[in-house]
Amino acid sequence: GGVALLWYLRGRDAAALASEVGAVSVLVRDQNDRVAFASPDGVLPGQVGTVVDEHVDVVDVTATVIDLAVRNYLWIAEVEGHDWQIVRRNPADDSLSGYEKAVYEALLPQGVDAVTVSELRGRRIDLGLVRDELYADVVEKRWFVRRPDAERSLFWWVGIAIAVLGVVSTVVLALTIGNALFGLAVAVGGVALAFGARSMPARTKRGSELLEHVRGLRGYLHGVTPDDVPEADRELVFSRSLPYAVVLGETERWLTTFGQQDLYWYGNVSDFRRSFPAFLGALDGVLAQAGHLRSLRTPNP
Repeated sequence: GGVALLWYLRGRDAAALASEVGAVSVLVRDQNDRVAFASPDGVLPGQVGTVVDEHVDVVDVTATVIDLAVRNYLWIAEVEGHDWQIVRRNPADDSLSGYEKAVYEALLPQGVDAVTVSELRGRRIDLGLVRDELYADVVEKRWFVRRPDAERSLFWWVGIAIAVLGVVSTVVLALTIGNALFGLAVAVGGVALAFGARSMPARTKRGSELLEHVRGLRGYLHGVTPDDVPEADRELVFSRSLPYAVVLGETERWLTTFGQQDLYWYGNVSDFRRSFPAFLGALDGVLAQAGHLRSLRTPNP
């Protein structure tokens, strides 16, 4: 009961009223009357994954790599030997967030202009800074009250400490004045708090609104068809939407719906629908080796 009360007071998301969330408009027309993709609130793919499941996952970084390519910071090309090359196209600038710069520099440190996925596997890249920057980013954007990882860690260790205290109290009470069940109750409470720590990160009202917008984004990925987008705009709309499809687990459907072949950011490929999922799997495996992030897990808002 105490753990439930603590969650109610500190770990519960702030409520967002439906009237405040509003409708999600993903496809918009620009000043030239071209149809373009616009993410809700300008949220980035890596931020989507972190806000939805409160963790920085491998898929969040993978989607960020795709987004950097779509935005012309990177170029991705399939090469011989079932491998892929990631090439520096434009330098990281101030338009990128802190975690995006960390991803960029983890792949292509200063002085390195190109790298293959197999070379990354041998390098054992460090994603600790990416994780820290992304957690700090979602707090700075006021989507969370406190860093989700720090909140989970705090209550985990407090719970463990209380559980140990309870075990010690049980032994001491059993050997002295009795009433050892009081110590056992403290130990059980500590264990409950340690297991409940995963539920303690709390989204702000702004974060809850974004979660509703992400549900609208998923609806767009499920419902849009090529007929909804003029042919001249399909390549860009497909490309800008793809990183969000990756982070929300809609890659296969998105590729099936649009079946894009020739892209300005992905080269040397005759069958994009075959090559791209293989690239994602290879990159996921490399990033998971770093050991700083949870392995592939699809958020489900």
